[in-house]
Amino acid sequence: MLLVAVIEAIALASFGILFVLVIGLIRHVKLLGQSLSRMQKEIQPILEEIQRGSSEAQDRVDKLSERKDRQAGARPSR
Repeated sequence: MLLVAVIEAIALASFGILFVLVIGLIRHVKLLGQSLSRMQKEIQPILEEIQRGSSEAQDRVDKLSERKDRQAGARPSR
């Protein structure tokens, strides 16, 4: 009888500790999600600026390539 009571007490204590750990884990997951959301909102304008700069640079490369091709076509062949 005493052994059963001890085992039940240990099981109840273990369940309580596990419950506290799960609650803590859930809180940390929520906090991580909020932090990631905030980081995404802060980084989004920077990423958009980088995209615009990349697009502008690609346009310049295309124009220079076209100019080079036209110049090469205008040269007399040897």
